[in-house]
Amino acid sequence: MACVVLSFQFFLLLEKYFSAHPVTGIASKGHVMGPIGAGSLILLSLLDGLSMGIAFQVGFHIGILVALSIIIHDLPDGINTVVLMLKGGQSEKKALLFLFMDGLTPLLGVLLTSVIIFPQNSLAILLAVFAGEFIYVGAAGLLPESQEHSILRIAVAATLGFLFIFIITTFL
Repeated sequence: MACVVLSFQFFLLLEKYFSAHPVTGIASKGHVMGPIGAGSLILLSLLDGLSMGIAFQVGFHIGILVALSIIIHDLPDGINTVVLMLKGGQSEKKALLFLFMDGLTPLLGVLLTSVIIFPQNSLAILLAVFAGEFIYVGAAGLLPESQEHSILRIAVAATLGFLFIFIITTFL
């Protein structure tokens, strides 16, 4: 549970940092946030692949469950990648390149985990870190109100929510 909370808060801080410190100096046509947003979806797809591979190292049934959930949620990522690029003023050619990379990186993540065998005692921690990342992506994307409050308020609310879940699941 602690790894899930820490992972969630890490991604919260990471997004808040880049929101407060915009990237400048990148020579590109269009707005820089198009490639940054699409690039973050590509990184998320790589993490998806890593989490699938790690889940299969835990067990076949866990791997199938994680793979199905990722495949289902990854379909809109391709659409979002193209939309971010085009809304950011990037060309269709660049949008298709980013879409191709977004589709390829989960496979790369799975391949990496077939080469890198993680120690058995670290698999639960790695899955918890990915769970925190997935929860953050869902919370940040699905709860627009979370973007309207201070980082401290969001972090405290999230921690209290996780603590509540921990207490309920531990004692009931």
